[in-house]
Amino acid sequence: MSLVLIPQIARFRFLSLVGLIGLSAGCCVYPLQDDKGPTFSRSFYGATLNPNESVRIQARSVGGQWETVDTVQTAETPEIGWGGLRYHAWYSHNLSIPTRFWRDTYGISVNLCEVRILDSSGNHLYTYSDGWSVADMDFNPVDVWREKGNRDGCLRLWQHRHFD
Repeated sequence: MSLVLIPQIARFRFLSLVGLIGLSAGCCVYPLQDDKGPTFSRSFYGATLNPNESVRIQARSVGGQWETVDTVQTAETPEIGWGGLRYHAWYSHNLSIPTRFWRDTYGISVNLCEVRILDSSGNHLYTYSDGWSVADMDFNPVDVWREKGNRDGCLRLWQHRHFD
């Protein structure tokens, strides 16, 4: 069936549904790409479309291998968002990422760690470069990700102590 034959409103809904299927793994809304902090710890927050799902936070070792540094479960009770989508939140509060995953990139104690988040099926969860708010749950997730999404395959996290 050609999209030309589908009325415009139905076409919008169809394309939105196709986009949602593509984003169906879920997301990590915090931290953002290039997050900077004084320690090796970060808090991670996000959601998937499945209750009680395992979410793995992985860091890339200096040798390039991905290793799981934490596994969390999504909530059983959903939050309702755009179009009745049921989001199941997950979080890992103040996760200390081992120092073996951080590398000094400039030789001046500016450390970089690369992190990715996977659902229980091994799908990458989408991440963001710009701040995300609870109000964004009421908007089409495809549009929100187009506006604020991180196009890289992982999150870059930076650790740098400020010396006064």
